[in-house]
Amino acid sequence: MQRKLDSLSTTTTVMVEPAEYAMDAESTSTRPEALLLQGQPIGKLSTEKIFEYCAYYSSTEIKQLEWVDDENCVLVYEDSTLATAAYNALRKSKDSDSIDELELTPCHPIPMSLWSAADRLATSLGLASATSTATKTDSTESSANSAAPGLKGQLSIRRALKTDIKVRGARNKSKYYEAHGGPPLSGRISQKRGRTDDEDEDQGDDGRGRRRRTDNGGYSEHERERARAELDAQLDRFASGGEPEQADGGPSLVNRLGAAPPNRDGERHQRRIAPLPTRRGARRGDDRHKGRREPRVTVDKDTLDAELDAFLKGE
Repeated sequence: MQRKLDSLSTTTTVMVEPAEYAMDAESTSTRPEALLLQGQPIGKLSTEKIFEYCAYYSSTEIKQLEWVDDENCVLVYEDSTLATAAYNALRKSKDSDSIDELELTPCHPIPMSLWSAADRLATSLGLASATSTATKTDSTESSANSAAPGLKGQLSIRRALKTDIKVRGARNKSKYYEAHGGPPLSGRISQKRGRTDDEDEDQGDDGRGRRRRTDNGGYSEHERERARAELDAQLDRFASGGEPEQADGGPSLVNRLGAAPPNRDGERHQRRIAPLPTRRGARRGDDRHKGRREPRVTVDKDTLDAELDAFLKGE
């Protein structure tokens, strides 16, 4: 009887321990070829800038970058050896005896050369410190962290875990995408930037499309260019003796030029129209019924010399 109880107790112990061990192994299993980079500056850097930051301190090439959220990203390398080399190059401390690769350790700061011109200017003018003072809270720890906002924030690094992945809906909460546009916003920012002048239409209050007007003449540049081209074509036909044609069925150029504005009594006065200037080498429209013009008289050099001599002698 005692032997049977001992056997049952042993069996129960064996069934519990593997389950607990498997759960613990899943939560702490590492990715030897990957590193987790964490910090506030990540939310202000593009993927290209993250690559440039790593290349600034380490010559180890990154295979790919996996975004987790605005303050975490995973750097993936070809193997664990390259990942270890990058880890040692990016962290500040060079003491390898007391370093636990699963613990976050401080990294080198973002170099000023990777900052945008606006960020550098804001730092030079002291705007960064002013923002820090305006946003500080009652917590002493929060105030200390806000003393180095944005790209001045602390970066940390550790060995990546298999649980360091992007959660569902993280893009919709991203401040970076909200500021710079991208897939999560479904185009309100990105599509508007990609529109051209030919598609410059807005949605009115009633939901129907309306042509956007500008302050320069009340029409867009595209509409003004089209109107100028149409008027040029009509002027050319009018100068050559043809009647201008309106593609849209509107009044012709002659009718528009000849219609006199009404006076106060509602009567219209006839207005004379000056002849249009002709282009060089072209004939006026009124000359088309008079036949060919008389040829210009040409004078040779000898005739001009004789006239000049006669003029000088006469003086």
